[in-house]
Amino acid sequence: MTTGAFQKAKIEVAEGSKSGQFVEFMYNPTSLTVSKSVNWSRTPKPGGNAPETDFGGGDATTFSIPSVIFDGTIPLVGETAPRASIMADLDKLVSFMDIDDSLERPAFCRFMWGEYRSAQVTIEKVDITYQLFDRGGKPLRAEVSISFRQAEDPTELPYQNPTSRSYARKYHTVIEGETLDWIAHQEYGDAGAWRHIAEANNLNDPLNLRPGQLLRITPRN
Repeated sequence: MTTGAFQKAKIEVAEGSKSGQFVEFMYNPTSLTVSKSVNWSRTPKPGGNAPETDFGGGDATTFSIPSVIFDGTIPLVGETAPRASIMADLDKLVSFMDIDDSLERPAFCRFMWGEYRSAQVTIEKVDITYQLFDRGGKPLRAEVSISFRQAEDPTELPYQNPTSRSYARKYHTVIEGETLDWIAHQEYGDAGAWRHIAEANNLNDPLNLRPGQLLRITPRN
């Protein structure tokens, strides 16, 4: 990436049959709202001056884009003519919430902006307000708000089964453009750990990653 180059934000599917598909924003958002909460239970204590307080776990982090504009009336940077329609992008965005038959649920996605890639998230809600139409009623401009929710706790590994209580491995779903050393840097903070990932996944050709591929991320000794 060229330092200082203009980067468009986008939402990309991280898994399933649509892995690698994305919707690129026509104009970048001007604000993001992030929310995190935790659960506490409080039980009155007879004779006490304060209740018993117990931690009930953290809620998923949520974030939202309150407003982003899709406008087909003026050319974008690098384009010579206005978009014929904004509907293709908006229909695709809404389709990311459809059930993926290969997963039997909607796919997890990522919000990406330049070098930033969010953790895997679910798209919880998309609101579209059409603001301008042509003479035939085709939408030309829309204001869109999007809500996301953290899909999984990256610090917690699920159990393999309820009897062994041994921990299963963490998994990473490959997105188009990712390399093994980049994944190693994200997961271990060390790009040189790509060899560990390759060995854990029996990769004969570490350069031959495919979008949607599931990699085991195992602890390093």
